[in-house]
Amino acid sequence: MPVDKAIPCGLILNELITNALKHAFPEGQRGSVRVELRKLGAVAMLLAVGDDGVGLRRDFDLASQSR
Repeated sequence: MPVDKAIPCGLILNELITNALKHAFPEGQRGSVRVELRKLGAVAMLLAVGDDGVGLRRDFDLASQSR
């Protein structure tokens, strides 16, 4: 991955992992965070971050969140 793509990717990755650790595992709850970077073709890559934390509240409404 060229450096002009790697730096923004690293910043996004840092934010996603930080948010997962902060919000997915309250009160010291244990869990795991999964990071996957996969080449999809000659010029495309997939970056996926997931966790097995508490998840979103049942009443969470993405449309009502400020942008």
